[in-house]
Amino acid sequence: MRSIHFDFFGTGLAVSAAPGKLEVLEKLREDFSYFETRPEIVNSENQIVLCEGAAPPRRGLRVFATRACVAYGLGSKRYCDYGSGTAALLEDHGAGLQVAIYGGDADHVYETAFSALLSIVGERLDRDGFHRVHALAFSFAGKNVLLPLEQGAGKSAMGLVLLENPAVRVYSDETPLLRGGVLYPFPARFALSEKVARALGIAGGTRLFKRKIFPEKLLFPVRSERVAAPAPVGLLLRGLTAAKAPRIEPCSKPAALEGLLKYMVVGFGVAQMREYMLRLPSAGRLAAIAASRLREAWRVAGAARTAAFHVGPDARENARVLLEFLRDAQ
Repeated sequence: MRSIHFDFFGTGLAVSAAPGKLEVLEKLREDFSYFETRPEIVNSENQIVLCEGAAPPRRGLRVFATRACVAYGLGSKRYCDYGSGTAALLEDHGAGLQVAIYGGDADHVYETAFSALLSIVGERLDRDGFHRVHALAFSFAGKNVLLPLEQGAGKSAMGLVLLENPAVRVYSDETPLLRGGVLYPFPARFALSEKVARALGIAGGTRLFKRKIFPEKLLFPVRSERVAAPAPVGLLLRGLTAAKAPRIEPCSKPAALEGLLKYMVVGFGVAQMREYMLRLPSAGRLAAIAASRLREAWRVAGAARTAAFHVGPDARENARVLLEFLRDAQ
């Protein structure tokens, strides 16, 4: 077995791979390189093991099914059947989760491991007060901007266009973290469809992310020097779509709060697979996590400046309007 170790703001996670799964291991290393560390630096209480061979026989009571998998087992152990010969075995040790992933198709195993990592780390970060929000977040001209926005509205395209400006630093195009009113970076690779990347003239994609249910995406790395440092939210934007052209206008704090309620407290768009979160041992944690998310949303909306951003269909025009607004803002 070969292993890599990550430190997600105090949440340790190790990923180990059998010789036949080293390609998957390297993809995960690329995706989360910002958080990679040495094994002696962090206690890796959470583990993902990429195993050779077929999964062991299914066991446990069927509890629910999603578009991606069928989950079996109510207690500390769970069997997740993802189809096509891919399965994950979860074991909750209290201090962390151990997940063994089996399967022959490398793309399917990679997608399963990627989702498992986000789900395991996301739950633990929630417990530690770091809450993911489905949003684009970046820093420019001394202003730290948080834009919660629905799936498919162009956050990644807008973020990559913004990064063409050398003064922009990014927290995340998908799930920045909030804790105590402060933005923390959660940079993974930006993902765009090849069609959108070509239309915008954006180069630098390194590989395709092939997914079982969703369309495949081209992945773009973010250099560590372009990642923003933790800082309080200065501007909270209420993201609105279906505009013919982008514009920014005044917005009340309660209206801006709606985006945080939807995209952080409820968690729309946040990668948190139900087979990992909805386990009997974690049931008591969910109410505490929801309450902590609600307090964080209230804190951010109360402290930050707010505005409404009507997002248009052109990512370059959206980015231009955003940067002009920030340059002019006092």
